[in-house]
Amino acid sequence: MARLLARTAAVVVPLGGDPERRLVRAQAFLSPLPWWLRGLFGVTLLAVWALATLARRGQPSRDAAVARWVETFMASRVHAAHLLGQLVKFASCLVVLGDPQVRRSLYAARRLTLPSQVESVRAPLLAGRPLNGSRVTDSADFIVVGSGPAGATVARTLAKAGRDVVLLEEGPAAPAAWAAQDTIENLHARFRGMGTVTSTGPERIPVLQGCCVGGSSVVNSAIAWRAPEGVFGAWHADPGIAEHLPLARLDRAYTEVEAGIGIETTREAVFGATNERMAAGARAKGTPGQPTDRYTRDCEGLGRCMEGCPLGRKLSMNATFVPEAVAAGARLYSDCKVEQIEFEGTRVVGVRARTSRGVTRFAARRAVVVAASAVQTPILLRASGIDHAQLGRRFQAHPGGSMAALFAEPVRKVLGATQGYEV
Repeated sequence: MARLLARTAAVVVPLGGDPERRLVRAQAFLSPLPWWLRGLFGVTLLAVWALATLARRGQPSRDAAVARWVETFMASRVHAAHLLGQLVKFASCLVVLGDPQVRRSLYAARRLTLPSQVESVRAPLLAGRPLNGSRVTDSADFIVVGSGPAGATVARTLAKAGRDVVLLEEGPAAPAAWAAQDTIENLHARFRGMGTVTSTGPERIPVLQGCCVGGSSVVNSAIAWRAPEGVFGAWHADPGIAEHLPLARLDRAYTEVEAGIGIETTREAVFGATNERMAAGARAKGTPGQPTDRYTRDCEGLGRCMEGCPLGRKLSMNATFVPEAVAAGARLYSDCKVEQIEFEGTRVVGVRARTSRGVTRFAARRAVVVAASAVQTPILLRASGIDHAQLGRRFQAHPGGSMAALFAEPVRKVLGATQGYEV
């Protein structure tokens, strides 16, 4: 199957490169997949090539027909066909773009020397004491589940206030600087489900989530926006919200977070062609626009924010609030998936988690703070027997659309600050 994927990738993403390296990359992509997904993927590839052989649809060659059929799958309104087409295109991009020869050609306009990869250091599991016949790894006043923006902020605040805190993260440790050139490696180390998770229903929306220390702050574009004033107004039309979350208090919280992390306005020197085109388009249309404020320091415009900055210039939680929490005394456990919140009667007493060493427990003397994201938190609560009627029913996503345009000269979207200009 790896050979078939490598051959498909060469057709779908025709950027050249070394055929043997494509084969190695294809094997690297397929090997971690569960057996059923590998099988389904293999059947899809066979179907695409069979259709290309039997029904070329006016294409001059079978290779061109393969590319056309992949596009047809991707455009299908049948959910399963659409997802499989997206998976084939996604895998093809990973297989081809992982070739250093291809990357060098893409980066020819801007040769970069990156630092050596920083090793990921995982927090060791601590020896514990028995509780109810089960092993306890650690205990603390507060157990915080999730090390993304919410969890890291809570852990930092509590630790700096002198509280005893344990911070648990399902994914691996994420160094502030990450120079790995291997996209597959980055997807495994950073994204939940290698970035392939989507919503279901009539509109299929990718749900990109980080699964590493720092959470989704590691794999976003570091945009530093406050909620719009109109949203504030809508919130405070509700007396319950207005009473418990006054605007002055919210403003102070924003200011503290912004000062604690650090913000810089994207410099024109690192715009790259994409941001330059956005700015030029805004000027031509008379639309107000400006460089984006982002949580970065001395951004070099490498265009790799979604993978984790190779130079450590993005001020994500793994580079800011998590190490600050640890420095203040919090204990961080990565590669530690919380599977259930534990109760004694109606009182929360800790969590049960799974690590590479098996199932373990963490005891909470005062509280468990669940900050596992808007997507994962309701799942954990339900798995813990909390079956409130409203659980997960008020979920709202932040979908983003994309546009493409044809320009007279090459525009390398991988060069320049990610989302560095806004209108």
